[in-house]
Amino acid sequence: MIPTKILMTIASASVLMAETHALTPRQGQILFKVPANAAWTDTGLDVGAGDMIHFAASGNVSLQRGNPEAFCGPQGLDMQTLQQPLTDKNLGALIGKVVRLISVEVDEETKEEIRNELVEIFFLGAENSVDIPLEGRLHLGINELVVEDNLGEFEVTMTLEKRRSQDPGSCP
Repeated sequence: MIPTKILMTIASASVLMAETHALTPRQGQILFKVPANAAWTDTGLDVGAGDMIHFAASGNVSLQRGNPEAFCGPQGLDMQTLQQPLTDKNLGALIGKVVRLISVEVDEETKEEIRNELVEIFFLGAENSVDIPLEGRLHLGINELVVEDNLGEFEVTMTLEKRRSQDPGSCP
């Protein structure tokens, strides 16, 4: 099932939001589309620290509309810049992040909502299994900060390989 997406703009950064879903071993896989022109796409998946998720991606994106040299797959272009979240990984590669909300404040002057979050960003590329670093919401994106002129999308299949072990004294 592909989650329904709603486009939201939060503090001038475009983010695609999705319905909340739980990835369970019985459920198998979730297919998700990651548009190249959104800074981050909210998968709707709440994950736990220690979950092991396998990501397999396909598709092509253009990192600059009209530039025939700017097309790449989920591994990205063999180039690194300061205009990307992971500066030591390929530009345009598929990446992920887990966001845990710490608190929400409202600026008294502007009335703007300020979200204090703990964020971990990690490389995915075309295929990768990731030991999720912290509990929170899973987002997928393109390893580039200037996304407004991008085209295309990656299609990502996510499979839960292992759920974090529960503490015997904790509730499921």
